Amino acid sequence: MLYESLSACREDRPAIASGDGVTNWQAFQALMDQRIAELRSLEASRLAVIVPATADAVATLAALDALGCHPVLLVAQTSVAA
Repeated sequence: MLYESLSACREDRPAIASGDGVTNWQAFQALMDQRIAELRSLEASRLAVIVPATADAVATLAALDALGCHPVLLVAQTSVAA
């Protein structure tokens, strides 16, 4: 499972780098655990998910995986000015 794979990484090393900054594995683990608690009511659900490229989004996906959910990822479209 994604959650177990991500949980096994070294705590002090960088985990995710995004526009929001760098998140280490210890902070990422805490974020995954927080998302599991928040999303517990969705356990084993099938749902569509639109996520930006952030540590929070990856933690949310890992939490849904840990809860046995079956997410379908949708790409967020951005408008481009001509």
